[in-house]
Amino acid sequence: MEEQNLYPIIDDHILTLSDHLRAWRASTHLSRQEVADQLRVRPDIIRAFEQGDYAFFSARVYALGYLKRLTDHFSISQAEILGNLLKAEWKETRGEKTGSL
Repeated sequence: MEEQNLYPIIDDHILTLSDHLRAWRASTHLSRQEVADQLRVRPDIIRAFEQGDYAFFSARVYALGYLKRLTDHFSISQAEILGNLLKAEWKETRGEKTGSL
């Protein structure tokens, strides 16, 4: 079975989860603080996602939970794609397997 490429490519640049979230936030004209306030989370969580700083999260399950809250609260339609991107990027940056949670 052929492996699906989880990373969309635009202008020879592979879009990461961080790219998607930064672009989404820019399109809403909300600051990190405003997003964090609406979600009732610390702004550091939004920063960590936008910078691809997955070492910030103690476990992938927490990162996925925050991502789900973000996508649900703001009705981001690409929730499944973003979740898959997080799983793939987590493996690359943290050196962990991407098996089931």
